[in-house]
Amino acid sequence: YGKLGASTLTIESMESIASGINSSTYGDEDVYGVMYGVGVRANTSFGLFLKLETTVNEYQTVKLRSDTGNTNHVEADPSQETVRLAVGYSF
Repeated sequence: YGKLGASTLTIESMESIASGINSSTYGDEDVYGVMYGVGVRANTSFGLFLKLETTVNEYQTVKLRSDTGNTNHVEADPSQETVRLAVGYSF
């Protein structure tokens, strides 16, 4: 089977203004992404079933710029890859 989806992710900055005069501070940012994946299911005649899937989440590029402190900028491409195995019994 295949999977497709959409998602959103909030990037929350965790810096502290109390760390010094040259500290940069950033706002939070929401980014959007897509999820896609594939999987297989198997059932046995005695009620045992297995499900194995892998998915990938890819998000927009995050660009944060500070207007304080060192006026640094941060750029990242967040993503997530997962593999899941489920084992069950039907009775």
